[in-house]
Amino acid sequence: STNPTLANLLQLAASGKASPNQLKTLGLLIQSLAAASGTPYQSTPTTDPPAPPVPTPTPPVKEFDLVIEFPECPYDRFLFPREHVVCERMTDAATPLSSYQDILIAVPIPFANSTNTTATTNPAITPASQISTMRIKSAPAMLWDTISRWVGGEESLARNRQFLSQIVRYLRSKTDRVYLAQRLSEGQLLTNLQTVSPAPWYSEGYSLSRLFSCLLQTSR
Repeated sequence: STNPTLANLLQLAASGKASPNQLKTLGLLIQSLAAASGTPYQSTPTTDPPAPPVPTPTPPVKEFDLVIEFPECPYDRFLFPREHVVCERMTDAATPLSSYQDILIAVPIPFANSTNTTATTNPAITPASQISTMRIKSAPAMLWDTISRWVGGEESLARNRQFLSQIVRYLRSKTDRVYLAQRLSEGQLLTNLQTVSPAPWYSEGYSLSRLFSCLLQTSR
């Protein structure tokens, strides 16, 4: 040190010969030197600031199987095929912020291949195609996260919804109208019923509940 007093006090303190007053003086000197030095001046750096880190792309979700087990028979386990499944979380209007909500799972049946748990790229709609649904009551958020990852994310959900909508349109186009055996023949009674009924009537056949309702109106 360039300060002889400070150097002397440091030497006495190091050898253990400094008195209490000398130690106090040493402490004051050190504090004054630290305050006098202040924050050292920093010149503007000439180097460019470091570039921000490049975000690491999220790895694709690895496929895994979903196994169902019922408490009534814990030794039986069922592998749920990944056949263009659509899952939705049914939010309860009374408790929208609850972490326990119902989960609705829709899947087309029959399964394309019982030994393959991966959905085919180009599924085919057959006359036997149907949609089966399963509802899981009061499922925790962790279970919903697992099922949504099992389906494959939003892209898979959008593709699966499109396929299920095709099945729905197919089923509606193939649904034959079935009429009751009871029919009304052409005549005054049929004309009266057509007049008092607000809904369109068809001479093919009529619902019994609608028929009884109209008969009550005409009898008043």
